Amino acid sequence: MKDLAPIAVFVYNRPKHTAQMLKSLLQNKILSESEIYFFSDAAKKTEHEEDVRLVREVIHNFKGAAKAHVVEQVKNKGLAKSIIDGVSSILESHQQVIVLEDDLLLSNDLLDFFNEGLNFHKSSSNIFSLSGYTPDIAIPKNYAHDTYIAPRISSWGWATWKDRWGKVDWSVSDFAAFIHDNQAIAKHDLGGQDATAMLVNQMTGKIDSWAIRFNYACFKNNAGCVFPCITKVLNNGADGSGTHVKSTDKYNTTVSNKKVNFSALRPNDEIQQNFRRFFKSGLLRQLINLYKRTRARRLFKNN
Repeated sequence: MKDLAPIAVFVYNRPKHTAQMLKSLLQNKILSESEIYFFSDAAKKTEHEEDVRLVREVIHNFKGAAKAHVVEQVKNKGLAKSIIDGVSSILESHQQVIVLEDDLLLSNDLLDFFNEGLNFHKSSSNIFSLSGYTPDIAIPKNYAHDTYIAPRISSWGWATWKDRWGKVDWSVSDFAAFIHDNQAIAKHDLGGQDATAMLVNQMTGKIDSWAIRFNYACFKNNAGCVFPCITKVLNNGADGSGTHVKSTDKYNTTVSNKKVNFSALRPNDEIQQNFRRFFKSGLLRQLINLYKRTRARRLFKNN
């Protein structure tokens, strides 16, 4: 396989999770032909310093890739800025990238999956990214493909191309117009009722997320994300140890090593409905989100 995509790995203060993720990555045979970049953020709090040091020991001792680079921050950037800066730096000299974080467990053919998918869909204008993770949703028995397209990106093991990444407006400069457009909001939420709520939280300073802004760019470009019907990634960080994912078993999946074949895709209505239902918010959360959206409309006047 030629022109393997470089791998970006973002780590912080979980040495055990990092070691487990890298152990699963080592099961990928083409890792030995791949280039890997580690991005290690600095400690945000004094009590995180020792674990950050231990994580850095793990990544410095990692062997198995054709070439490895380690970028250590001296000041804490936070996950969003770390990923935006790190991915952008790689795509200055590469056309595509695979992105992993420290809390994932991977199939033994994940790198094959991503590289094959990146090559297959590189000219597909309706595809913004690839996801290694897929939620546990029902796939129709008569569905003829190994992958499907959904109107939502995933941040749990993903890959994209330089030209798509370059389309992201990280400032979301048209947010004021968007938040007053009910039709646009409804379309943006086709991948889950929480999408606009997260974007509102981002724009009002409640969260700092690269993913929701990447997702918004996907929506703005009338594109989607390709998911495998069988998951290639398990999020091992939904155990309460992480900063951004609360403890839950909702996202538990069984990682599969079965080969995935790529094919041209159109949205499947039944899969879209099942996908949207998976990310459906409860009634109380819907009311809270409606309140936040109304408040955002007052804060962001559409001129």
